[in-house]
Amino acid sequence: MTLSKDMLHDILRGALASIEVDEDWYLERHQDVKLSIEAGSIASAKEHFVKYGYFEGKLPYKIPVDEQYYLRENPDVKSAIKSGSINSAAEHFYSAGAYEGRLPSKNFSLFKA
Repeated sequence: MTLSKDMLHDILRGALASIEVDEDWYLERHQDVKLSIEAGSIASAKEHFVKYGYFEGKLPYKIPVDEQYYLRENPDVKSAIKSGSINSAAEHFYSAGAYEGRLPSKNFSLFKA
């Protein structure tokens, strides 16, 4: 069986609809989405995340970063902190790590239990 990209996205959107989105946090980080809501082209941060945001690499809420785990699993980040080019594991996760597919903690899931 072959799935088109659009079909796969539709399937994923079904799962994404169950993820909590922190509306305030999301809109603070993504002013373009806030403007789209104000313009009436999208109804909410949640709608944006499900339809577009996930596929754009946007996070739905502030994800806690386990500093010890993150640094143990990402020695390059630990080195970057030592050299002063990055301040913390959390800073790296939010600026690059999440988009690179790095996990913020051992048992992380976007789906909150």
